[in-house]
Amino acid sequence: MAIVTWGERGAHLATLASGCVMLMVIIWAAWINPINKTVNSWTPESLPSGWAKFRDRWHFLHTIRLMLSVVAFSAAIGGLFA
Repeated sequence: MAIVTWGERGAHLATLASGCVMLMVIIWAAWINPINKTVNSWTPESLPSGWAKFRDRWHFLHTIRLMLSVVAFSAAIGGLFA
């Protein structure tokens, strides 16, 4: 999207939106997906004592992704109207 609008009004907003989406993918691939794989290997009998740390980190990372998605969506809409 940023390349298509480069040189036009709203190009900076399109670049911001693209950057936020890229960060969202990186966060998922680097941190969230490994947590998902670890948790999926657990059974009720093998639940570790520190499971709450995994849960809290998972929620925190998804909160960051939510904020990035709000910024990306807002920037994309703003770029359309710029």
